[in-house]
Amino acid sequence: VKEVRDVEKLVRSSTNFNQRQLALLGDALRDPEASYSFTTHAATNNVTHETARNDLIPLAELGLLEQRRQGRSFSFTPAVDLADQLKTVG
Repeated sequence: VKEVRDVEKLVRSSTNFNQRQLALLGDALRDPEASYSFTTHAATNNVTHETARNDLIPLAELGLLEQRRQGRSFSFTPAVDLADQLKTVG
């Protein structure tokens, strides 16, 4: 729990991420089984599909989320070593 709090504090102080990405990363740290999609991210944050894409794809490119194709859409799950990855990125 302390490690998650420390990593969340590190991430919040980072200027590499926008507020939506920070919220998603915090959620992903607390729930490693979480799954995200462009549609759910857009609906949760009241943004367009394109904005959701622009939030999620860079996180996958950094190795913070794992991207998988599901039919015609994509799902994103937290990386297995998300906390360690955030320490190096943040």
